[in-house]
Amino acid sequence: MAENELLQKIMERLDAQPKPLSEDQVRAMVQTHLDGLVKDPEFVRKMRFAGEPKLVGSKFSRWGLSIADIEWLYDLENSMRGMPKAGGGVHSGPSPELEAAFKDISDARLHDARAGARDRQDRD
Repeated sequence: MAENELLQKIMERLDAQPKPLSEDQVRAMVQTHLDGLVKDPEFVRKMRFAGEPKLVGSKFSRWGLSIADIEWLYDLENSMRGMPKAGGGVHSGPSPELEAAFKDISDARLHDARAGARDRQDRD
């Protein structure tokens, strides 16, 4: 059963009540339907991706990547920036999405920013 169907069924049952339901009654109704959802493979698949709060909703979460994975990928992509590609052209570095995710979630970004500042200072 899809989430929309579940919500629709709950709303229909609530609307059909002659008097307002107590909180316990609503909880019982919801629990009854949730018990059915945990057997739905699609629902379980979607719930599995809610692990790391900072990554929820991102494609990196859907791919099962952790913060450490994103930091590693960011470093790898950065290290390849400007290097020739096998098919021609050069690597452009991390994608804008990866760049944004790294900046949003990584504690290493502070280290990266300080290291960049030190590198610029050393060059000058």
